[in-house]
Amino acid sequence: MLFGDTVKTSALFQNTISSFFLKRARTVKYCAVFAVYVLCAIGAWGTEYTWTDRVTDSNWKNVNNWGGSGYPGTGDTAIFTGNTEVTVVLDADITISTIKTGTGGANKVTIDTKGHTLTTTNFTVNAGATGSYNTTTVITGNGTLTVSGTATVSSGAEMNVNAANFSGTVTNNGTITCGDGAVTFGETTNNGGITCSTTTTVFNGTVTVLTGGTITGTEGTAEFKSTVTNSGTITGGSGAVTFGGTVTNDGKISGSSGTITFSGTYGSSTATEATPAILKASSGNTNFSSDADFS
Repeated sequence: MLFGDTVKTSALFQNTISSFFLKRARTVKYCAVFAVYVLCAIGAWGTEYTWTDRVTDSNWKNVNNWGGSGYPGTGDTAIFTGNTEVTVVLDADITISTIKTGTGGANKVTIDTKGHTLTTTNFTVNAGATGSYNTTTVITGNGTLTVSGTATVSSGAEMNVNAANFSGTVTNNGTITCGDGAVTFGETTNNGGITCSTTTTVFNGTVTVLTGGTITGTEGTAEFKSTVTNSGTITGGSGAVTFGGTVTNDGKISGSSGTITFSGTYGSSTATEATPAILKASSGNTNFSSDADFS
């Protein structure tokens, strides 16, 4: 009996030891997984860098131009603030999380891409306090700006771009001026002014032009590929303007010397004799390829 009890005790001891180390192993595993989640979360938050322009080269990747250590890269936020005029030069392709300009003071920010690509998830152009510089953000150079998430231009602020791809959501309460390169918009809500590119401007997503909002064509082509709800003013230029989806016009659509084509249905939802919707042709042709309701 004593020998049997010894065997049972030994087995019990071994099981206790095994259970102890198994729990420790599981604890270490869970801690490691938790640490990975924490590191991922920290990486997702990124770091905020504020432009200080303390040296003369203006290069994005020069760490001396930014507050703190380093420069904004993947997952980070770049902030341009203060009542100053600054120029930033891309010395490489840059991918970050967020760009904010105009925060905390009126300023003019020029980002010269120098043929490189500037990619960000979000881009916010804020109107600053009254100052001696315009609240303007200019993206110039032969490179391309790509905004995959939200692009917001506040009332009183201005954004000038050449080649750009806004594939996410655009909310414009200020002014967006498209230059000589091709510019693409996603879903767009416009309560300010958008001037189209001299080459090609494409609106891939739904477009809502609120009362007081304007979209103005130039000699370039303007393409609206989805639904358009217009309570403001859409004006064509010398280039062709095409509407590929349903157009609900409760404001004014005015032609110019270029051709305007409606491939989808055209109509109005709120027009009355007192507040009519206006479709005004000019020297260019206006074509309807589908149903049009002028009642």
